Parts: sequence; structure tokens; C-alpha cells
Amino acid sequence: MDYQVLSRLSDKIFFNQLSVKELEEYAELIRQFLIEVCSHKSTHLASNLGTVEIFLALHKVFDFDRDLITFDVGHQVYTYKILTGRFNSFNTIRQFGGLSGFPDPAESKADLFKVGHVGCGLPLALGLSIAKSADKNKKDIKEGDRNSYIGDQQIITLVGDGTLTNGAMLEALNFIANRKNGKIIIILNDNGMSIAKTAPSMSKKLSLYATSLNIRGSLEKKLKNKNHSAFIESLIKIIQDIKNLLLPKQFFEDFGIRYVGPIDGHNIQELIEYFTFAKNFKNTLLIHVKTVKGKGYPPAEANPELFHSAPPFDISTGNITAAATETFTSYFGKLIVNKAKENDKIFAITAAMKNGTGLDEFALNFADRFIDVGIAESLAVSIGAGLAKMGKLPVVAIYSIFLQRAAAQVYHDVVLNKLPVFFAIDRTGLVGIDGPTHHGLYINPFLSSLPDIFILACFCKEDMDYGFSLLGKVDKPVFLLYPKESIYSFSEICKKILKVDADKARDYEKATDFDGTKVNFKLSSGCKVINNDTTGFNKLIYREGKITELFFGDKCAIVAIGSGLTISIDALEILAEEQFYPGLYYISQIKPFDFEDIILEQIFEKYEQIVIVDEEPTLSLIVNYFHRYSLENNYNSRIIPFTLPDMIIPHGTRKQLFDHIKFNGKQLGQLVKKSINHEPLNKY
Repeated sequence: MDYQVLSRLSDKIFFNQLSVKELEEYAELIRQFLIEVCSHKSTHLASNLGTVEIFLALHKVFDFDRDLITFDVGHQVYTYKILTGRFNSFNTIRQFGGLSGFPDPAESKADLFKVGHVGCGLPLALGLSIAKSADKNKKDIKEGDRNSYIGDQQIITLVGDGTLTNGAMLEALNFIANRKNGKIIIILNDNGMSIAKTAPSMSKKLSLYATSLNIRGSLEKKLKNKNHSAFIESLIKIIQDIKNLLLPKQFFEDFGIRYVGPIDGHNIQELIEYFTFAKNFKNTLLIHVKTVKGKGYPPAEANPELFHSAPPFDISTGNITAAATETFTSYFGKLIVNKAKENDKIFAITAAMKNGTGLDEFALNFADRFIDVGIAESLAVSIGAGLAKMGKLPVVAIYSIFLQRAAAQVYHDVVLNKLPVFFAIDRTGLVGIDGPTHHGLYINPFLSSLPDIFILACFCKEDMDYGFSLLGKVDKPVFLLYPKESIYSFSEICKKILKVDADKARDYEKATDFDGTKVNFKLSSGCKVINNDTTGFNKLIYREGKITELFFGDKCAIVAIGSGLTISIDALEILAEEQFYPGLYYISQIKPFDFEDIILEQIFEKYEQIVIVDEEPTLSLIVNYFHRYSLENNYNSRIIPFTLPDMIIPHGTRKQLFDHIKFNGKQLGQLVKKSINHEPLNKY
């Protein structure tokens, strides 16, 4: 099908000439286009199918080049991108170098902010509104300056019903009630979902409220025809009382916000009428719009949670076409279910991310021990602290980027009180095509600064197993960090290393120190002997909480932290082709760090150069530990960090991003060679 006609929709003159019937036809064409494009890549499909008519009506009533619009989350803006001149590049969405899946001012002046999180839409609009009010009486403002007051310029924010569980949104509502600010048009997109089904009572009350008002409208139409005016008024009063019970004192109007709705979010004519009313209304108001997530595509309507962020799929069936692989997320889901079967003290807590964090099966099997707080991460952490205080074993599963919103509670409620809350922190490191709004890079330095906790950066199944073995056995918080990646066993990793050089791959059955003398290497209780005849190893040793030696080398040691092992093995393979053989070591337990580990001493005794590979921004706690050990024990080894650059990293696959920022095996290999040859390291 030829979709090129959609490129004309950004032409305001052409668009304004379209009738409502033509707009309805374009709505269906846009849906078909979105389904076709999104079927080939991982995108936010369901939410965008539900907002097509909203954006068409907004485009009809408002001017996206003049008026100011903010978004809560922003993943629902695909139609908006088409209407603001990005149709011809839309096929690049969520691809490296292409359009972002979220608003991005670098793409269009219609996008005011780069956003991707919930709770920001109304607070940002408040800031715009206050600034506009401050400029209102200035005489030197030029027409066309979007950053200053322009006559009847409108400020609009599009928020979802899931936002009502978020503290920032409620704080903004409260602020409106207590301060005179300029007018804001709040469009509440109510689809009964945030990512998964919205659980908390606030959103349930919205749905009940909408139902009660729809009943009122229906009764009015039927009874007015029979002239039962007194009866109608009595009935309306009863329904009004019910409404007040459902939302005490009409919730939004108590905040000084005029409430309008609910209205059908797929009825363009009705949307245009209400948006026009809002445009001409003098004060802040909220328009409650009811939509269907996944509208127009039956598989997405039936399973909106799956199609919230769907991988490639077959359009005719809705079946996922991407090959299924075991991931850290799915492995976590299996571990917690198995643990919960053995121990009824285990609770799982998440913030509207049941599917994303791998808790589907847990929620199904242990509904009484599953807690979804909605989009309120700080609440999730505090509930976890309360459970731990009462002797329960709470597992708080949250994406790394979203745990930032609960940093205060992590320290104040959990760490300060020395409570054994277990944190499963998904999407650590570069998250991929969601991009800079979702990269899980910034909570890790914060966690590293906290005292008396466990931090594990996972790379294999054994790391996850070890982490879960601490649940209920240590009296301090545990933070299990893992990337958005496929997961492998330790023995599978070692197969790759063996192929580099079988003689240098470490065999602990012959455990010798570095001058060839037999060493009394005793396996602690934390060491696992993994028999694997197919690799050629007699024994593989995975050392829980310790440094694991993987490859016996010369002159330079590569020390990989968690996910940094991927590019470290790549570098090892590249260097072996050039007859360079650095040692390779692996660390998963970042805190507490064992400064008495015999392998740590041997690294400093053996190697002149130590390169530490860590998928962290700029600073790494392990780099700090190695410097400290070197100083305290008078070693002269040079410690070289290989970490992420100090920059905002764009969207793309993890491999594309690693290549883009030169955090890959090739660059690491060059750094190792330069260090061995004592060359300057400013460029590698």
C-alpha cells in the first residue's frame, strides 16, 4: 500500500481543509502504516494505536509550531511525529541514527523536551506556564518566538491514567491548587493501562467515574423524551452523589481544575469540539478521554501488554517472529518462582512492570505475595523495607533507570535501617533502542557509594544463582544488577576462551602460581567445580564473590566487571591473532570486595599493566579498589580504566552503541597493545 499521502498531513493548509470523514479515513491509514512499520522492529505499538484520533484532533484545533505541548512518557507520539513532518524518515524509528521512539527536540522544534518517563508532562507544562505568565506584560517579545509569551498561545500536556499513581503528577496537581499560574490544557488519556493493567485505586476510580457519567448521559437522553423532568433531576442528583463518593469532591475540581468528560477518544468530531472548547476556555482544565490501547489491531487489543513494547511480529496472526532466547529477565523470573515455592516469606514487588521484569509467572502462582504499586518506585522500595522489618523476604524488581526515582528511599528506608531487601535491577548499562531516557547507567555510582551492602554485576547464570543464594541468608541489602541481554552459563563462556589458546585457559586442577611452583589453592565453600568434558577443561572453577581467573597471560591483565566480559573476550580473540596474550579475570561481586583474595595479590605480582573494563560512566568502583590496593601494598602496576565516555549516549542496539562510543573488543585490544608497548594511551 502507498502511504506517501501521509506526508501531506504536516501541511497545515492541506490538513485544515480535510473533513471529519476524511480525517477518520486518515486515522485508519495511519494505523495500517504503524502496524506495518512496527511489525518489522521492536516498537511501542499498542499505545500509539490508541492515540491516533487524539493527535489528529489536536492538529486540527491547535498549531504544533506555535502552541506548546508536553508529554508524559512520550512513547505514544508516533502519529505526532508523522503530523510534524517526520513521515519520510519514520521507517528509521528506534534504529541507530534514526528517529527516536520518544520526543526529541533534535528532530523537530515541535518537540520541546527529550522525555521518556512518567510524571514529567504536567510539571514541565507548569514551568512553561509560569514562564509565559511572567513574560505576559513585556513589550519586546517578537511574534513567532515560541520561547516567550505569544498572545493566545496554548500550553497542552498529554498524560496517561497510569500517571495518577505517580507522585510528581500529584504534586503538580497540588501546586496548581495553591498557586496562580497560566492556563494549561490537560488531556488525560485513560485506557485503563500504564504498561500493564493499572492496579491502584486511583485509576479504578477513574473508570468507575467514567461509567457513572456515561449512565447519566444515557438516562438523560431516554427520560427527557418522556418529560419526567422532576424524576430526571432527582436521578441526576443521586448519580452526582455516587460520583462524589467515587471521587471525593470531584477530585480534579478540588485542585482548582475544571473537569470535562469523559469523551470517546476515537470520535474525532467529539474530540475537535472539546479541544475547541478547551482552547477558548480561560482557565486550566482537564479533558478526560477514554481510549482503547491497541485500537484497530485485534492482537494488540487482546494483549496490549505484549504489544506495549513488541518485538517483530507477523501481522496476520500477531505472533512474535523474533527467535526466543533466554534472557537475564526470563532467568530471573524462573529463579524467583523456584525460590518462592520453597519459601513462603518471599514477596515480589514491582512498579507497573510485571511483564518487563519477568514476574508474570510469579504473579500467576503467588498472587497473594505479588505487589504492583503502579508507577511509584519510591513506594515499592518503602513497602519492601516494611516487609523486611516484619521478617519477610521482599524482592523489589525495577529497571535500573527507574530506580533513580527511589534513590532517597533506597538509602533512607533500606540501607540506613540495615534491612535485607533484595533488589533485582534489570536493564543495567546501555539498554539499546529505548535510548538515553532509559540507559541504566546512573544508579550504579549511587549504589556504589552506599555502605554495608551487596552489589553483584551479573554476566552469567552462576552470577544470578549466587545472588539469589544470598536471599534470606545475609542481613543486609542485596542489589543484583543485570543487562538487557541473553544469558549464558559460565561453562559456555569458558568454551570461547578455550578456543583462544587451550594451554593458557586456566585449569585449576593444575592450579599453580605464576612462577610455576605448585600452590596450595584450597576451594572455599563459594567455589563451584563445573565438569565439562566437551570444553577440554578438566575442571572449571566459578568463584562466588571472588575474582575468577579465566586466562593465563603475560604483561597485561584485563579485569572485566560484569557485562564488561563480553568485549573483554572479543579483545582476547583479536589479540591472540596478533600473538598478544593478556591475562583475563572476571569480577561480579562489587561490594563487599575481598581485598584478601589470593588472586588479587597474584594479579599485582604478575602484571605490569592492569586494564579494568566496566560498563560504567567514567568512574568505576573497582578501579578505585585496585588503586587503593596498589597504594596500600606498594605495587607499581599501572591501572588503566576502560569505561564509558562522559556523554549522552543515543539509541541503537547495544553493539551499535558500543561501536559508536568505541567501547568494544577492537578498541580494548588497541589499548592493551599500547599499554604493553608503553605507548601513550590518550588515543586508542
